[in-house]
This record gives sequence, C-alpha cells and structure tokens, in this order.
Amino acid sequence: MTRLKAPAIPLLKVGLRLIVSAGALYAVLRNVQIEHMVENFSGLSPLPVIAAVGVLLSTWPLAIWRAQLMLPEQLVDRWRVALDSYAIGALGNFLAPMRGGDLVRCYIVSSRSSNISFSAALGTVVMEKIFDLVTVVLIVGAWSLVAIVPAWVSTAILALGCVLLVGLLLFFFSDRITKLAGTYTTIGFGSALLSKLTTLSDEFRLGVKGARKRGTLAMVVIQTLILQILGGAFFYVLGASLGVEIGFLESLVVSALAGLAFAVPAAPGAIGTYEFAVVFGLNIFGFDDGSALAFAISAHSAVLVMGALIGGLAATAYPGGFKAATRGPYSNRPK
Repeated sequence: MTRLKAPAIPLLKVGLRLIVSAGALYAVLRNVQIEHMVENFSGLSPLPVIAAVGVLLSTWPLAIWRAQLMLPEQLVDRWRVALDSYAIGALGNFLAPMRGGDLVRCYIVSSRSSNISFSAALGTVVMEKIFDLVTVVLIVGAWSLVAIVPAWVSTAILALGCVLLVGLLLFFFSDRITKLAGTYTTIGFGSALLSKLTTLSDEFRLGVKGARKRGTLAMVVIQTLILQILGGAFFYVLGASLGVEIGFLESLVVSALAGLAFAVPAAPGAIGTYEFAVVFGLNIFGFDDGSALAFAISAHSAVLVMGALIGGLAATAYPGGFKAATRGPYSNRPK
C-alpha cells in the first residue's frame, strides 16, 4: 500500500475543505431562482445598510478589547499587539483555508515578546474561540429545543457541546490535567519526552490562564455576550435593508449559525459554509431560498469587505507588512 508523502498531506487537507465549501454552495444554489434573488438586491435600502455596517463596525473595538484582556500579563503594549494580531489574523483567515489567520495571530503575539512563546499565544486564541463557541452553542441549542429542526442538527450541537466541555475543563483545571498527563507520560514514554511536553504544556497554559486573571473572566464573558447580541443586531438591521422581516431572536439564531460556519474548516473566508448556515437558518424560519441567499450574500460581503479593509490597513501599518507579520518582524522569533 502506497503511503502519502508529507507534502501531499496538507494539500489533501486543503482539497477536502474546498470540497466541503463546494458541497455547501451546491446545496444552497440548487433550489435558488436567480431572478428572484436579484429582485431582492434591487430593493436594497441604503440607510439600513449603513446602519448595519455601523453595527458590524462596533464589534471590532469590543473584540480587540477582549483579545487584549486575554493576553498574558507579561506582554507590553497589549493594545497595539491585540489590534495588530486580531486585524491581520482576520485578513489571514479570509485569504487562507483552515483558519490560517489564527496562526498568524500567534506569530505576531509571540514575536512581540521574548517571554511569550507561540504555544502561549495559541492558548489565548484557543480559549477565545471556546468562549465564542460556548455562547453560540447555547443560543443554537436553546433554539433547537423549542423549534422543529433536523435530527442531524441536534446531534451536531450535542457533539460540539461535548468538545467545548473538554475545552472548559482545560480552562478551569489545566494545572491538574497537566500534572495527571505528566504522570502517565513519564510511565509510558520516559522523562525526555515528558520534559518537552511539559515545556509546551506550561507555555500553552500561560495563554489559557490569560482570561483567569482577577476580574478578567467576568469581563470576557460579558464582552462575548455583547458581541453575540451585536451580531444578532447586524442581521436584524440588514434584514430591514432587504425587506426581510426577521425578528431579533431569529436574528440571534441566524447569527449564531453563521458563527458556527466560521468554525468549520473550509475554504478561505468560510465561502460556501457561511451561505449554507444562513440560508438554512432562514429556511427554518419560513423564508424562501432566493431571499435567504440574497441575505446571506449581503451579510457575508459586509463581513469580508470590512475585515479585508481593517486587516489591510493594519498590515500596511505593520513593520514589514503582511509578509513580515507571518514571519515575525522583530528579533524575537516564535518559540
């Protein structure tokens, strides 16, 4: 049996994610009447669009504030590092599959400090995603309890909830888990491997503990909830611009589904999976495919354009530009 060479494995992963996006796009487009979708765009009202863009823009300073709160205390110039890493990382996610922009964030954070490694930065990003997904799962899970949804949706929510439970255990009991894992590693593999794993684990836990600083956890939870509410408000106001009469609670659910789409490894910018998630949610609430797809394309376009503009400006202002950001422009390279 022929084994895949190492360089072929990343290409295979990218190919699988592109297949996921292509399948999602096919599922969305197969029942859509293009003429009906174009009619929805022709009735676009400019003032609600401006208001929706304003709501979306307001999420950025809040998200950056939360990011800097979660960074390890050893980092100096936390606001600038949070701004650079978050904005350029968002741009990277739009350009690269498999959420490559999150790795760019870790490179930027680690390159700005001699005592914060790539693993520590990764711990911070992982915990941020867990906070986001916990609120999303709670919203979608509560909705699935009172609405008629396909069985696979409930199963997927349950599976994701179990994964997030593991993440929360890591967050609150990381010290005990590491000690227990170290004991079994020593027994099974010896002290040399334990030493390497312990170093990586300690660095990762440094990032995980960023949100456990005194007073930070409550603030991070509040910020995460506000971000979800603003996401629902964005969809609600955007619906008014397209003549889609969607309630605020329904907007929260659709926004949460869109958040899940960004968590799925797929094409750059969640193209295909985002549209599928939004159209699926709107279909559940009784909207036809044409109106739902017009809504999804409008929302996704606003998210991508704003992220590209803000990320592009941040990359332009960054020493050495986007290329340097991915390699670490300072003397302290990622560990």
